[in-house]
Amino acid sequence: MDAMHITIKATRHELTDGMRSFIEEKFSALDKLVGTTGVPATLSCEIDQSIAVERAGAKYRAEGNFSIDGNLYRAEAENATLEGAVDAVRDDL
Repeated sequence: MDAMHITIKATRHELTDGMRSFIEEKFSALDKLVGTTGVPATLSCEIDQSIAVERAGAKYRAEGNFSIDGNLYRAEAENATLEGAVDAVRDDL
């Protein structure tokens, strides 16, 4: 991931090395948007597991902010699984 910098934050949940690797792997698909242009890109991802999210019928909330070439793209999703929430955010971005 030379062209894209990824920052991951976990709220009310411990971020394990396995989770970090999974999230980085999923969002590496966005590298194709960066291409070989050399334009710097950043992705900030926040993972949340809370009672408020569970009351909404999900267990995890994922939020992603993808910045490239002066443009900011944002997506948010809730799902029963971390994988489902991250996949939905990646697909929206």
